[in-house]
Amino acid sequence: MENMESSQIFGETFMNLLRELAKEAYLEGVKDGKESLKDRGFGTITEAQRRSGYGKAAITKLRDSGEISYIMNGAKYLYDLNDLHHYMQRNKERA
Repeated sequence: MENMESSQIFGETFMNLLRELAKEAYLEGVKDGKESLKDRGFGTITEAQRRSGYGKAAITKLRDSGEISYIMNGAKYLYDLNDLHHYMQRNKERA
């Protein structure tokens, strides 16, 4: 069995189906990735709260500790929503 190809073990029909399913999963992942990048950029603290579910104090703490980027627009902070998204991805817990 050392030199047997997977199509010999599982059959050509199964392998074709597996390749097609892998392709569909990849394309769906690309689509989801593009969708999650839509409407990102900089936003107010209200927008950061809405997108993250974090409260004002938590976002302020992330800003002050340098965990997320921001810019000043006069006296108003604008938060890098992409940075916030990546912070959440890095710190998510797995069940």
